[in-house]
Amino acid sequence: MGLSFAGSLALLAACNPQYADQIGFVLAIGSYDDLPRVARFFATNTIEDPNGKTVPFEAHEYGVLILAYSHMEDFFSAQDVSIAREALRLWLWEKPEASRTAEQLSPAGREEWELLLHHRDQLRQKFVDEIKLHEGEMDPVSPHGQLQGLKVPVFLLHASGDSVIPASETSWLLRDVPQQDLKAVLISPALIHVNMAETVTLRQKWDVVHFLAQVVNGTDGLR
Repeated sequence: MGLSFAGSLALLAACNPQYADQIGFVLAIGSYDDLPRVARFFATNTIEDPNGKTVPFEAHEYGVLILAYSHMEDFFSAQDVSIAREALRLWLWEKPEASRTAEQLSPAGREEWELLLHHRDQLRQKFVDEIKLHEGEMDPVSPHGQLQGLKVPVFLLHASGDSVIPASETSWLLRDVPQQDLKAVLISPALIHVNMAETVTLRQKWDVVHFLAQVVNGTDGLR
């Protein structure tokens, strides 16, 4: 069972000959099909759906900050990189020390820090260019086009309003997971990314229970 990004890696692991015979099924919750496409969602606040439509949707700040954290050298000078990386690590972990650490940045570094945290719209093109620059690193960890060797039951669960990894990614996964292996799919408003929503109707609860029952029934008896 993989949550968020880990669900996509679980699908890839199940296709890897080194691990395939040790995996009985995959349950991916809030996972992605194509990492460069998700990265573009982080940068542009737009979703690319399987029907060829591009629709506006506000992405959670977490995603674009993780993009920056992966290659801080593309945003900060050499003298600021280590300080900025530590400050952002603390920020992502919601530690108050983040602001104090960021004060050690150079004036130019502090300006970039402010843009990154509070005015990311001004860095949109920079992030788009960043994604193109590092797309080669993202493709190998994307299930898209790499699931032909999958031979285990697959269960997909996604929050319909997910702002970290949009639910359209599960719609894309439906095209990549071999149909004979796809056992159950649920895109539900009962979830917020990988957590339960605060307000859930009885029908939504039932849908989730029914989905999990299919997982239990479908995997009962597997090694």
